[in-house]
Amino acid sequence: MIPRQFHFVSFAAPSASGGKPFAYANYLCLWSVIKAHPGATCYFYHNAPIESEWFDRLKPFLTMVEMKAPTDIFGIPIQRVEHQADIARLRTMIAHGGVYLDTDIFLEKPLDELLQHRYVMGIENGMGLCNGVIMSEPDSPFLKEWLQAYHPGSQREGAGFDPEGWGEMSVKFPEILARDFADYVTILPPSAFYQPSGSDRGLEILFDSLEYDCAESYGNHLWASRAWDGYLRNMTPQDVLEKPGYFYKLVRRTLTEAEIRGRILND
Repeated sequence: MIPRQFHFVSFAAPSASGGKPFAYANYLCLWSVIKAHPGATCYFYHNAPIESEWFDRLKPFLTMVEMKAPTDIFGIPIQRVEHQADIARLRTMIAHGGVYLDTDIFLEKPLDELLQHRYVMGIENGMGLCNGVIMSEPDSPFLKEWLQAYHPGSQREGAGFDPEGWGEMSVKFPEILARDFADYVTILPPSAFYQPSGSDRGLEILFDSLEYDCAESYGNHLWASRAWDGYLRNMTPQDVLEKPGYFYKLVRRTLTEAEIRGRILND
């Protein structure tokens, strides 16, 4: 069984290296998780203060955990904040189990029905198994094999950490590893979290489509690294309340107007 607890990791990075502030869209995503799972503990791991009015509204609902961002893995220097977060989520999930979610995953329904499994990931079309959502029991043998594959001496197919790479160990490798854990890993289709995709066309569908819908989806990855400038940086509550695109409609049918405006505390 997968514990009913949730984990978010956010390490600071300079803007020159792709670092982004905690934005309104991140507030929507985290609140969608908190709202869908009343009574669950939501852990937020960070290595620096989060300075954001939208994050301040969420803090009463989060268990804050200071965590030093890893600087190496098996002696290999980690150069990118994304890779730091990759390692941190694996270690955290091995130790505690539960549900790891990127801070740009918006949920439209609870994940409780999936907690009966031992391990769950979803397919990112054309890439592999995306680590934006990981659901696992504690001390998972799959996660331990995944982490060990970062070792330069690993002989596993697809293993090998490239400090300058992107998705080799975070998306492609878990798909390869899952072949050896076929009876252990529950694999969800792309529609569960990763459709529309993060391509230019996918982002247009996600944010601008007037017709797209997906009833079997648990939520959507907002692809912050690609959608930041065009959609997420300047998103406001008024945008969500007024714009006709798919994502905005999804938020309106998931959250109340008060929640969209950030009124989530009983003042």
